[in-house]
Amino acid sequence: MRNLFFALLLSPFTAFGQLSYQIHDFELAEGHRTHVEESLDLLIKTIQSKTFKEKVLAGNYTEAYVYMGRKRKNFTNQEILDYILHAAEKSGARKFSKVNQPKVMDFRLYPASDCEQPTIAFANSENGRIMICDRFNLDANVKYGYHAETARVLFHEYMHLLGFNHLKKAKHKTAIHQIPYFFVEAIR
Repeated sequence: MRNLFFALLLSPFTAFGQLSYQIHDFELAEGHRTHVEESLDLLIKTIQSKTFKEKVLAGNYTEAYVYMGRKRKNFTNQEILDYILHAAEKSGARKFSKVNQPKVMDFRLYPASDCEQPTIAFANSENGRIMICDRFNLDANVKYGYHAETARVLFHEYMHLLGFNHLKKAKHKTAIHQIPYFFVEAIR
């Protein structure tokens, strides 16, 4: 069976320091779960590293904002970092705060076959799902152990769930595009 559905709550959470992740739904091909978990472990560990934090704080972004309801909230680099580290999802009951307590990055991963070119994944803020398109060759990432690439794509889509967005004309200078690459640079 190509797709397996795991509606599960990981217990205890997979955690590194204050930030952790939880996979609520996983409906990707059999054999991908371990790879995704290892990629998320790498992501959580790396985004809490000194190197990653320095890169985010030194970033020069053309866009660094989220919408909270109808109100646009512009962020400083420090606020971007705090927002990510506190995993303050735009959807749901959480509000952005600097309360020093553990936060959980929630993941709901599903396959999608009807993606527009050149999309490899997309986030649905209505239901919190990250849809993985067929053209994102997760099989190759599993086969060759490309955890950083899998984590980078999931991180980018997760930032959409946090409320970050990008203009197509300036996409490589936006926070949502630069920061996932800072993650990749920080693990080198």
